[in-house]
Amino acid sequence: MTHRGPNATLDTNCFVDVSHGDAEAAAFAEFCAWAAPTLYLSTVVAAELRAGAGSAKDRRTLERQILSPYVRRGRLVNPSPAAWDELGSTLATLVEDEGLVLRDVRRSFVFDILIARSCREAGAILVSRNVTDLSRIAQVFGSSTRGACRLEVRRAAERPRPRAAPRGHSAVCGCVRRD
Repeated sequence: MTHRGPNATLDTNCFVDVSHGDAEAAAFAEFCAWAAPTLYLSTVVAAELRAGAGSAKDRRTLERQILSPYVRRGRLVNPSPAAWDELGSTLATLVEDEGLVLRDVRRSFVFDILIARSCREAGAILVSRNVTDLSRIAQVFGSSTRGACRLEVRRAAERPRPRAAPRGHSAVCGCVRRD
């Protein structure tokens, strides 16, 4: 099975869902094996995973089994200063357009904006099951004239995929370069 296409970054929920059962873990492993040549880790996702690891033993396991391979291979997507600026602009747009109340915003939503912006800059696809939040973010990205690409959210069924994509992951945020 070979992978063709742009680089991919997995959202935090992809890693968390693996703990839900053997079937999810097997589908995730198969997807990662298929996508390995182009798979990257967002440093924001790494921070979320570390924060949720619980015990020191769990964090050591996380570092050894999940995070270290990406670090060793230099396969990290870091938010740039521009991504941080765009995070503020995206939140400001949502405050203005939707009446978003910043003190009520979930931290995970803020992280999703930062992850999506970083993937957009890197030209990477963000694989996630978080259709609701990523659709909101994509609407703001679509109204932005800055950047070399736009963000698309589509159902996983609308794109070619490996035999077993991570179960339940129905959102794909892709960066599509303008020619």
